[in-house]
Amino acid sequence: MRIQYVGHSCFLILGSKNIIIDPWIKDNPSNQSVSLDNLPQIDYIFVTHGHFDHIADVENIYRKFRSQIWCNFELSNYFIQKGMNANGAYMGGKIKFDWGYVKFLPAFHGSSTPEGNYAGLATSIIINIDNTTIYHAGDTCLNAEMQLLPRYNIEIAMLPIGGLFTMDIEEAVEAVKIIKPKFVIPMHYNTFDLIKVNPFEFKELVEKETDSKCIVLKSGEIFEKQAV
Repeated sequence: MRIQYVGHSCFLILGSKNIIIDPWIKDNPSNQSVSLDNLPQIDYIFVTHGHFDHIADVENIYRKFRSQIWCNFELSNYFIQKGMNANGAYMGGKIKFDWGYVKFLPAFHGSSTPEGNYAGLATSIIINIDNTTIYHAGDTCLNAEMQLLPRYNIEIAMLPIGGLFTMDIEEAVEAVKIIKPKFVIPMHYNTFDLIKVNPFEFKELVEKETDSKCIVLKSGEIFEKQAV
């Protein structure tokens, strides 16, 4: 099972099924290597919330691969109105697949469509695939709900560190202390000047103050769990 960082909050999970989270590929300033043309077959699209920088290429990928779309109920209706076959779920429900399961959990953030309409509550996502449990925090602040996450035995956590719209570096380090993942990958930083930070400052603090290992990925780079 491999995780490829596209940029911003977009990741590819490449394993027994291929998954993309919060797809923003075209015109993403932090994406330096992945294009819609060189994507592998995408089986599933998972979306944390409705903001443009998290859904920009949902339709392009869906039209190309007929991927399954999963997100909150209101956002699924938005995609359905655009002619896509989307699946709505909500926080707490376990969505079972033959390859594992997915859970949507709380994130503390807004959620609206690019047109400015309500898009349900923002979420984080747990994905269990190929005997690996992954947590994508979405856009969120540090919050008390994270205290429940250790029960899922998360191996890999993707956490925003850019500040202003999400947690900053210091708060993301506190989140690592709560979640206790084996590995943490920073995201949602340096796409715009407003969220410009040094991810290696985050890495230094994580590895000094926690038992987790921080993996800083450039756009296009791949993390392979068994190789670390």
